[in-house]
Amino acid sequence: MFHPFYPEAYPVEKVQSLPGYNMATKDADRAEAAKMLAAAGHENGAGVDFELLHQTSDVYKENALRVQDQLTKLYPDMQIAIKTPPDSATYAKQQSDRNFQAVSYTITTLPDVVLEGISQYHSSGSRNYGNWENAETDALLDQALGELDANARKEILLTFQDKFMTEWQPLIQLYIDPERYLVQGNIGGFDTTSGPWGFTGYRLYNKAGRWYEV
Repeated sequence: MFHPFYPEAYPVEKVQSLPGYNMATKDADRAEAAKMLAAAGHENGAGVDFELLHQTSDVYKENALRVQDQLTKLYPDMQIAIKTPPDSATYAKQQSDRNFQAVSYTITTLPDVVLEGISQYHSSGSRNYGNWENAETDALLDQALGELDANARKEILLTFQDKFMTEWQPLIQLYIDPERYLVQGNIGGFDTTSGPWGFTGYRLYNKAGRWYEV
């Protein structure tokens, strides 16, 4: 899925209607998930056993613990071990080598939705840390990259998001880090740099030159 700030992305209302994000259907969705897991031969999570590596920042450790806590409460026979690296260099090496079973991490939203999709989900994507590889994923992103008509491009990406949620599920998105800034009333140009485009701090460091005194 993509950040709702992109015009091609699911709107917030659509996201809130989906299993996993719809509070009104939460219990029913969890019951259905338990049935599907049992049908796959893993009743109560039995036989599901993996390590969850997290980047060294507290926020990624907290997300790993949230995943562990929620899944093991729902499926008490599931085994999820949290793997904490001793330092950032060790984590980076494991990530670049794809030496993990699951990972809690994300970085840098790009200003174009197709480039964001390629970065995160294309088999050749530079930030496809989980090694997601799917021919249809690649084909839709490649098609969108070459599409110049905005409406046609949006339709391709809506199809991509439909399949992301109902078929592929290459990752779990818990939330997007909020950012809040206080700017003096006589400063202009901040609106051109606001939005989810970049990891915390990058936007301010790289785009403050667009601001001006009113």
